[in-house]
Amino acid sequence: MLGILPSLFPHGGTPRKLASVTRHLRERGIRKVFMVFSDADEGMVDKITTAGGCVLRTPRRAASDPRLILDVAGASVRSRADVVVTHFARADIYGVLGACLVGRPVIKEVEGILWSDRGELVACDRLLGPLRSLVLANSKAALQAARRRGGVGRAAMVYPGIEDAGPRDPELGRQVREELGIAGRSVVVGHIGGFIALRRQETLIEAIAMAAREAPQLQLVLIGDGPLRSSLAHQVHLLGLDENVTMLGYRGDVDRLRHAFDVYVNPAEAEGFGLATVEGMLTGIPVIVADAGASPEVVDDGQTGVIVPAGDSTALARAIVGLVQCPDRASAMGQAARVAALQRFSMDRYADDLERVYRYAAGCRHRRGGTSCG
Repeated sequence: MLGILPSLFPHGGTPRKLASVTRHLRERGIRKVFMVFSDADEGMVDKITTAGGCVLRTPRRAASDPRLILDVAGASVRSRADVVVTHFARADIYGVLGACLVGRPVIKEVEGILWSDRGELVACDRLLGPLRSLVLANSKAALQAARRRGGVGRAAMVYPGIEDAGPRDPELGRQVREELGIAGRSVVVGHIGGFIALRRQETLIEAIAMAAREAPQLQLVLIGDGPLRSSLAHQVHLLGLDENVTMLGYRGDVDRLRHAFDVYVNPAEAEGFGLATVEGMLTGIPVIVADAGASPEVVDDGQTGVIVPAGDSTALARAIVGLVQCPDRASAMGQAARVAALQRFSMDRYADDLERVYRYAAGCRHRRGGTSCG
């Protein structure tokens, strides 16, 4: 199987998910080769290689370069790919054209709700829709968003799998808090994600300011970076939260840092799945999410977490305070979250589902001799 990516970096859910599932698919007789249009992080390349995969890089740097079509075609032949799987806008367009040149079936994987805000790309993608064997979405919300854009024929939905790093270790959490200069009796709210508009971190910061009036022991740890970092830092200062908020930037030890969290919050207004949310659930802590995108598909309100209206900082503050003031409820919710995540989002289940999808698409090629199973 040949996967097409514009770039490969450790930040964001999709690259980490692809690296994790590579080993599980190799155990099922499916070798993943990735073709990357531009830069690839060496650490991610090592992870994929160690897992039994391979990464191919092209010399193309321009956002639009027709030669990428031939690059995809050549990589499909050299890697002896039975199926080509594309990820994100540029890869979806160049990937389907290159694969069709050499008669390979194409699966477009949709990982997010906001595919592209450029009308010409959306129109081009819609025209290329009939050339694909399948559109594979990672949530019902992501599939619905793809269908609204158009160009979706045969489609399927498979929830991602997440590697289980084990439940929260209180001693490790204590060590992390000491390293971060957080008092031992603090209640730590964690959030992981790029600092971009759809993540709505400003809503979370507003909620912390309100919640801290009733629970002054609150600490917010933000892991991530992005174009809104300076404005978020300014907001923290204006609200007098310099002692309550820690901004760590991107970190390579997120699995370790998560042990310091008591609650995980995802206020995103357009979440395609929510990998970090499920990782929080697997840690065994309660999660609070916005009633938007795929988050309500992941969280059972009142059982494994709390769902609040998107953009409503007051409701979010109430939810945070409610968990802080009822530690027994928070603990029970966290335990239920871990059980649910293990059952619904295991990596073995995900690899089994992907194997069936990939073998189906490969079978279409051999049965029909073309690129479409439609």
